Amino acid sequence: MYSPTASLKIHFVYDQRSALQTQITILQNQLDSKNTTLAQQIRVYEADVSSLEQRLATFNARVHEVNQSGGASQDEYDSLVAEQNDLNAQGEALNARASLLNLGTRNYNATVENLNNNVNQFNVEITQKPEEGLYDADDNTITIYFATNRQELIHTVAHEFGHVLRMVHTQDRKDIMYPSASSTLLLTAKDTEQLTYICREQLLPVHWLKIYSDWLHSTVRFLSGYTPIF
Repeated sequence: MYSPTASLKIHFVYDQRSALQTQITILQNQLDSKNTTLAQQIRVYEADVSSLEQRLATFNARVHEVNQSGGASQDEYDSLVAEQNDLNAQGEALNARASLLNLGTRNYNATVENLNNNVNQFNVEITQKPEEGLYDADDNTITIYFATNRQELIHTVAHEFGHVLRMVHTQDRKDIMYPSASSTLLLTAKDTEQLTYICREQLLPVHWLKIYSDWLHSTVRFLSGYTPIF
């Protein structure tokens, strides 16, 4: 729920990195579509080439047979010429399609190159913010940088809420507290173990001492010029 006086604030940032991620997703979808269409066109073209080659082999065999038998009548000759012209026309049409397919392949490769350039630029940009979201303990804020889909957004926010509760990163990709985002929304045994320990009953003086220790540690790091990334 929104509250203007809330002690914990969540910021959603759409910056150059987010825009690049959006562009990469659009290009990838276009690339997948082009790849499917191009592959279908190539399969049809190859089937038509095979069919033409079979017709051409049959035609050459027929011409050889006619020549061996002493020649063709006028009607037979006219029929062979007509078929030869048809085969030539089909061959020219296939050559034209081959040129178009080559053009299609060049366009596809250009799209791939464009995508790779965007990915490279994204990788350079992303080094500045290696995580989808960050929790800053000093001002008690969560900043979300990426939200590819709803489930991943929920996962990232839940992950940062874990840091708010002082949960730490885990090593299993299935965990909510694993450093990289995913679409997993269920707590694992390791997540539950951490959460159970943090939410355990404890004496108030011990709890206050822990809060003071965290505050003192954060203050010392701040005064020494260290910027924490969680």
